[in-house]
Amino acid sequence: MKILLSCNDTNFPEEASLYVQELYRRIKEAQKSIKIVSYVVHDEMFFKQLEGRLSNSKNLEVKLVVDKEGFSRIKRKTYSLKKDFPNNFYFKVYDIEGSSLHAKFIIFDDKEAIIGSHNITQNALFKNIEF
Repeated sequence: MKILLSCNDTNFPEEASLYVQELYRRIKEAQKSIKIVSYVVHDEMFFKQLEGRLSNSKNLEVKLVVDKEGFSRIKRKTYSLKKDFPNNFYFKVYDIEGSSLHAKFIIFDDKEAIIGSHNITQNALFKNIEF
């Protein structure tokens, strides 16, 4: 498996933009699966990219795991995707008393993974310094 490290440094906005472009490119090119684990996924464009890809591929599976605290922010969007793509979109809410989900990675087609420190939010993708 090829491991890619996320690198988003707002001191270099062109690099942050390239990272986001690369993330979206990988979503568009995924053939079999996209597995997402993050404390929170709260970026409208990210959801639009997933929705567009699911609309264009009947064989793609998207699996999302988020923390219970992060889930409250995306409940409506998550249920909407599950309703629209019942055989292709799956989600799980990490809800274990006294702990939280802190891992952050995305795996594409079980071949490539992006691993980083950021959640998938506007601030994390475009404002924070994340390495």
